[in-house]
Amino acid sequence: MKAQRIRRNAFFGVLAGVLAAGLVTIPSSQAAGTIKIGYINATIGPFAGPAPQITIGLNIALKEINSTVGGKKIVVIEEATDATPQLAIEKAKKLIEKDKVDILFGPLSGDEGVAIARLSKKYPKVTFVNTTASASEATNQSPSANFFRFHGDAAQWSGGVGEIAYNLLGYRKVAIIADDYSFPYANAGGFATGFCKAGGVIVGAQWPALGTKDYSSQIAALP
Repeated sequence: MKAQRIRRNAFFGVLAGVLAAGLVTIPSSQAAGTIKIGYINATIGPFAGPAPQITIGLNIALKEINSTVGGKKIVVIEEATDATPQLAIEKAKKLIEKDKVDILFGPLSGDEGVAIARLSKKYPKVTFVNTTASASEATNQSPSANFFRFHGDAAQWSGGVGEIAYNLLGYRKVAIIADDYSFPYANAGGFATGFCKAGGVIVGAQWPALGTKDYSSQIAALP
């Protein structure tokens, strides 16, 4: 029950903050007693396996509050993406321009997040809530006033790990293998910053394409 209250309060908190920002312009659907949320999730492509779990989590939160907040009914319109910025932008524009959503949730992938953050500047009356995308530049480089992140970025996820590797585990030389897109760049960067500052050396970095399943060639190429 405690966990349910935490999830419910967190969802209420996010929506309350979003409404505070969105109600400055009072979108038409809110005036009509509903809040339309556009939701993009990478259920196609390399993240097709875990992506549906995010939708399940959203549905659980909505069920706990009876899809209602502040006396307004929440309507969610979901669109599938494939983790590419191009499709994420296409689906976001559809939700905003055709479906007239008040709030846009998503995306999943780091590259998508950077693209959506930039797109948000073209739609200042829509509130964008970044869900799981964790590329640092989405909020750290030329941030958008209507694009919000409520969780740490990828560099923060590995912050401090580099120092632990050097000072506690005794590692001095490290090679990096990470997928070739923005989330692993930031994630590896968070590690490398502390590791190199402590005195460690990154002797090599390989960036296999997103979706790679066989890493034998990368392992064979390790120094």
